[in-house]
Amino acid sequence: MAEEAPAVISGAASGIGQACAVRLAQEGAQIVVVDRENAKQTLDLISAVSGIATAITCDVSEPASVAALKNAVEVNIGRCDILMNNAGIYPAQRFDEITLRRLATRSLGQSRSRF
Repeated sequence: MAEEAPAVISGAASGIGQACAVRLAQEGAQIVVVDRENAKQTLDLISAVSGIATAITCDVSEPASVAALKNAVEVNIGRCDILMNNAGIYPAQRFDEITLRRLATRSLGQSRSRF
């Protein structure tokens, strides 16, 4: 089903995003690993299962970074058949110390990552 389908996965440098990227690569999808962190480990894991992948650095909380991601996917891949908005943006503080403004800007990161 995923064979040769371009899959763009945010937050794919580690955790759930990384596991999904590897699994989709095993199914034959062409993976675009999107993260603001180094994605070398994910690329190595995909290569180990004979998958095809590329990495694009993107901070989904920054609209200009998301626009650059969209352009890079269009130019280099051509299309996006599978989109997984997995990037997690969360404050590193206790919940009862989070202001409403900070919570809103962090929580909206995922909704702003769509393109």
